[in-house]
Amino acid sequence: MPDEKQKNRISPVARHSDERGADTKTASSEIVISPDTDFSAINPYVRFVMRYYNTWEQHSVPRRSLYDYGLVVVLKGEIDFSYEGKTVEVHEGEAHIMPPAVNHFEYIKKGNVCQYFVVHFDIVYHPETSDWRVDDVYFPSCIMGDGEMIMDEERLKVIRKEDAFITRPVKIKVHDFASLVEKLEKMEYVYDLFKPTADAQWDRLLLKAYLEEILVDLFEPERQMRKGYQAASVGNFIAYVNENLNKEINVAAIAKSYGFTPNYFRTLFKRATRMTPYDYIQRKRIDKSKGKLDLTSDSVQDIAFQVGFDDPYYFSKVFKKTVGMTPSEYRKKDG
Repeated sequence: MPDEKQKNRISPVARHSDERGADTKTASSEIVISPDTDFSAINPYVRFVMRYYNTWEQHSVPRRSLYDYGLVVVLKGEIDFSYEGKTVEVHEGEAHIMPPAVNHFEYIKKGNVCQYFVVHFDIVYHPETSDWRVDDVYFPSCIMGDGEMIMDEERLKVIRKEDAFITRPVKIKVHDFASLVEKLEKMEYVYDLFKPTADAQWDRLLLKAYLEEILVDLFEPERQMRKGYQAASVGNFIAYVNENLNKEINVAAIAKSYGFTPNYFRTLFKRATRMTPYDYIQRKRIDKSKGKLDLTSDSVQDIAFQVGFDDPYYFSKVFKKTVGMTPSEYRKKDG
């Protein structure tokens, strides 16, 4: 059971007049962090740490957009987030991160209770914009009763796109929940004891260190899994190309079947092979045509069709650019 201190930590926002029970469709969570994210480059500023124990009557945050990142970790019960026409249910053992400037609201379903941690932070510290307090900015902006929050458009404008850590809200199943809670409890202790500001260097650095560990713990397993999936996708593409050189190969369609945009898959493939998918296809077709020129008496035109070119003239042009001579010259070189 929560202690009296936790019980009294009720979100200082009025409950909406409507009674939100079981909602419409539930959105599946999706991790949106890049596998290439460099965790050593982040420099977070922790603005707020608090543990809440709320009933559904005590808690409901009106529709709003954050000026910073909001991390919620559920210790017991469930808390729900609604955005983009979807509802995401966050249960015990799960975390949810809301990035800045995403219009949303959060609530506890009728009859339920929830114990959870809340951490507000900037992913990169900027002295000119980071030193503000949650109590001073979010809570006074609430309009009690009608479920709306007045947003400061000027403050929204200073959110730095180049600092984007994630661009969409994410729900994460925590792998080592006990370790995460231990770190959050340490953050809570430091925050309660010192109420750090941007000028309180030691306290702020301690909170920063804990949060960096938490972000790595939350995202690293998924990041590594995605990295492995990307490598496997490149390998699958290479195998497909090698087996289907005589057919039309639609790189864009294949990329989409792997869950990538064509441009992003091109980047992944080039990073792995130092050539684009299109260049790889052309190179393999030319290699196969060289074998046919060496081992068969088929005409250049027939070989062009056999290796996937629908224009013999274009085949000869690509062959010469790649090999340094025309197909006919190549065939004669050892004759």
